[in-house]
Amino acid sequence: MSIWLFRAGSAGEFEEKFLKDECVYLTWNDLNVDLRDFSSPSELREFLIKHYDLDKPKTAVNWASQIYPIVSRMQIGDWIVLPSKRSLFTLEKLQENILMMYHWVALTSIIEK
Repeated sequence: MSIWLFRAGSAGEFEEKFLKDECVYLTWNDLNVDLRDFSSPSELREFLIKHYDLDKPKTAVNWASQIYPIVSRMQIGDWIVLPSKRSLFTLEKLQENILMMYHWVALTSIIEK
């Protein structure tokens, strides 16, 4: 069992969506690929550099270090901590992993109340 910290956007702007949908999301714009297709962090880094036309490779290293563990190691039964504007935080147990392909949503994790 692991504990994962998810932020609902850089300023908590997606908190209501996360709670209403009972999901947590990766909120990188236009990250509309199946993240399970990447076999390593370096493969994901290369994709991010090209996809976002990044001038600074360290940005891709930072992003990949946040994204890849979620895709490769997050498991049912893990705990999710979501900092909250309404209370100190929300704590939920991961119920199911589902891949969604939406404009800014790459991975959702349905959470148990």
